[in-house]
Amino acid sequence: MKSEDKQSFIIRHGILQWGIPVAIVYSFIMSFTEKDLHKVAFISDYFLDNLLISCFGFSIGGYLFGYFMWRRYIKNFKGKEDNIQK
Repeated sequence: MKSEDKQSFIIRHGILQWGIPVAIVYSFIMSFTEKDLHKVAFISDYFLDNLLISCFGFSIGGYLFGYFMWRRYIKNFKGKEDNIQK
């Protein structure tokens, strides 16, 4: 993981592994709670609009999540590296 740069870490861990999955789960839950369970189709305009908006919003949140995870990773990695050198 040392060779991974900041942007790829943020995109992979923040957006792809947190933001998009949370947006998909959120869209399913919102479709089930807002619309009648028997009438909802996952290709409906409501679901797709909700999915598009939530993917955008949760991707921004995922970017921030990935950024703070990167900072934590660097802090922990440098701390372990300093302990090894002593």
